[in-house]
Amino acid sequence: MRVTLTQSTFRRTILSIGLVASALAYAPHMATAATITVTTLEDEMDTDGNCSLREAIQAANTDSVVDTCAAGSGADTIQLPAGTITISLTNVSGNEASNQTGD
Repeated sequence: MRVTLTQSTFRRTILSIGLVASALAYAPHMATAATITVTTLEDEMDTDGNCSLREAIQAANTDSVVDTCAAGSGADTIQLPAGTITISLTNVSGNEASNQTGD
């Protein structure tokens, strides 16, 4: 089977392909929510192979990997383990907001 395109049809086809490619290139990033699983009951903000609640919140807020916590993206869900998590890090500088010494 042979398909013959007129010059006009060919131009419309190329224009359509270009418009679709442009729309895809400039489409806003659609964030998909992540599930971040807390693996320790400790209140910590360090690199030790665990995902603490503090680290999970940081990952959700910054949309980046923190220790072993998955990167957040969109409206995330943080899954907590059974047990009690005590927020114990104290804010030693009075205005620190990076979760390093408490908030």
